[in-house]
Amino acid sequence: PTERPRNVRLRKADLRARVNGDYALRFDAGALTSYAGLELVRRYFRTLNVAGIVRRHVSGRLPGTDFGVTSLVLLLLTLIITGGQRLQHLLHLEGDPLILRLCGLRRLPTPRTVGRWLSKLTCTKLEALQRVNEEVVARAIEHAGVSRLTIDIDGTVVSTGLQVERAQRGYNPHHRKVPSYYPITAYEAGSGQILRVRNRSGNVHDGKASIGFLRDLFAQIRETMTGIRAIEFRMDGAFFRRDVIDLLGAKGAEYAIKVPFYTWIGLKDRIRGNRAWDRVENGIDCFEEEIVLEQWGRCLRVVIYRKRVGHESRKNYQLDLFDPSDGHWEYSAVVTNKTLTGRNLWYYMCGRGCHEKILAELKG
Repeated sequence: PTERPRNVRLRKADLRARVNGDYALRFDAGALTSYAGLELVRRYFRTLNVAGIVRRHVSGRLPGTDFGVTSLVLLLLTLIITGGQRLQHLLHLEGDPLILRLCGLRRLPTPRTVGRWLSKLTCTKLEALQRVNEEVVARAIEHAGVSRLTIDIDGTVVSTGLQVERAQRGYNPHHRKVPSYYPITAYEAGSGQILRVRNRSGNVHDGKASIGFLRDLFAQIRETMTGIRAIEFRMDGAFFRRDVIDLLGAKGAEYAIKVPFYTWIGLKDRIRGNRAWDRVENGIDCFEEEIVLEQWGRCLRVVIYRKRVGHESRKNYQLDLFDPSDGHWEYSAVVTNKTLTGRNLWYYMCGRGCHEKILAELKG
């Protein structure tokens, strides 16, 4: 196309396009586009009615634009799918027919246009996009036939530049002085779906800031999903808090949460005094205790594990627990209201590793 004069506003009809049919797929040596696979993505989006879902939830809630809100949301999805990480990467997609076809546009907006539109998306407006994710995830879980939700809750560090809004120095153990975000995610292990995500500043503590997130998650499940018989949670030690356990108990959810070796819990004394260990597998043993926490006014079932390692543990609270003639051990503990045996609870908690893989995939 010929270069348009500057300072001339184009009509909306010159920006948007209608897609009425499918392209025929052929395998040849043509050099039309590098993104031929996007035609399959477009058909998949059409099958899911992604455009209709986006239009239903964001219409009138997100800032308007001549390119259309739905088209810009699809464009950002397309940018991520094709490997783009910055708005400037839109320049590499300019003029590609399948990019335009997937987004329903005749021409792509400039990175500055998209940036101005994104700058208007406040936290309140982003809730509309959260509704889109909720509906898509609910459909996927229903299609998978999952009736028991196994949910892993965890936060992860995303390092940022120095000028990124609301990025703070926080809990990044590898780069303590680097500003970062600390998003929290809820991952459903049975279907492999990210149920919910909330971005946060890097100086937010996982457990302390999770109560509102958990309440919203329960509300989301109640409003969008049917046929769910039970909900169970797996969490790390940051979520070992009275308010978290009280909330999960009040909602009737099962849970298994790693227990930190705080002095006031008294786990070290119980390990020293224990003489009977049950075998989980080669090199891993466990025993079970009912622990009364006077500070919380609760009696909790805690299963304590030890794992044989070939080196001294880096965790100082475990260095004085091993017998030099018996090798070296690493200790861990899990509090739970589930009826699983200690052996089955070990394998159940090992399933949290899938969430870490999903987080690594999302970051990449």
